[in-house]
Amino acid sequence: MAKTDTTILVVEDDSKIRSLLQQILEREGYQVLYASNLKLAMQQLELAYVHLVLLDWMLGKDDGMDVFRAARANNNLRDIPFILLTARGSMDDQVYGLDQGVSDYITKPFARAMLLARVRSCLRHHTRTHHQAIRANGYELSFTNNTFTTDNGGVRLDPSDCRLLAMLIQHENTPVPRSRLLTAITISNQRVELRTVDVHVSRMRKRLKKIGAEWHIQTQHSLGYMFTTTRKNRRQKSDSKKQKMLKVSNSL
Repeated sequence: MAKTDTTILVVEDDSKIRSLLQQILEREGYQVLYASNLKLAMQQLELAYVHLVLLDWMLGKDDGMDVFRAARANNNLRDIPFILLTARGSMDDQVYGLDQGVSDYITKPFARAMLLARVRSCLRHHTRTHHQAIRANGYELSFTNNTFTTDNGGVRLDPSDCRLLAMLIQHENTPVPRSRLLTAITISNQRVELRTVDVHVSRMRKRLKKIGAEWHIQTQHSLGYMFTTTRKNRRQKSDSKKQKMLKVSNSL
């Protein structure tokens, strides 16, 4: 199955069920993010452009519905559709969940064909209108088609690079550690090394260079990377370097 730009967040604390859902969805071409608790779920929702959430009602110590309520309270996330996936299959539970505003309700155990049919139906009937792009200071990062555009043109990014760039933009002029950036590009249970971030940044810079925008991403040695809209010219860089050398010599 060909890959799509549709991203589904699976919020499930049972690792076996989470892996099963991931396999089913990825075979259909969906991009899959995952979270095992409330905190991680909100981090994923805030960092990535998510089209649909499959939510387990009972998240260990957390109430899965708290994820839904938190999303509804956020103007940028309130239009994301949720499907409750839970062992609580009584009529009262289903009525309660639907009355709260979730889009659909699937009980465990579930059939693969029915799960995918519900997912397709939910995606057809919901179109997000908020947080489809980040626009500021002469640039636009679009989550609908994964593009970064400036006055000089636009380039298409991989979905993972788009999420990474979004995290950098959300922390503009502030260094973001590689360990934090790694959460933006990790969408599976595979172990990923920190240097993977460097690979993604290098690839993204090459694409941004086509429109003269690679300078937006600056390396912060020993810290990580930073997104900036202030471009230093060579003289400023030289003066800054001289000042640092002067400070060092004065301290000797």
